[in-house]
Amino acid sequence: MFRSKGGPACEGLELHMADLHYKPLAVPFELIGAIYRATAHAEQAYQPEPWNPMGVSLIGPKHRVNMNGKLIHDAGLSGHGDEMRRHDGASAPPVKNRPRRGRIGFPNLGCDDGLVATRGARIRVLDL
Repeated sequence: MFRSKGGPACEGLELHMADLHYKPLAVPFELIGAIYRATAHAEQAYQPEPWNPMGVSLIGPKHRVNMNGKLIHDAGLSGHGDEMRRHDGASAPPVKNRPRRGRIGFPNLGCDDGLVATRGARIRVLDL
């Protein structure tokens, strides 16, 4: 989760980490590399291996994600003004209105025995 000031999926930006094995009926904006329920990845680069190297860059409204050496997300978030729905059906702010600053975290919202693991995570603040 990035730029969160509340729940990651609807109050900040949640870079989703679910694959079709975990969520067989998922649509593209609910799969790995998507901004959850907002923008889908350009290409599915996830591999069912122990580790999938990923790089994320957020600069103002610009959002980029690289996974396994492929650019899978390159979006200007200010263009995403569609209303979103929370899991309970209530309205959520569109991506373009979400915070430009906030917390960074690694939430585990897995079910069953699904584990989410990270290694070598590094965060760098860019002076722009």
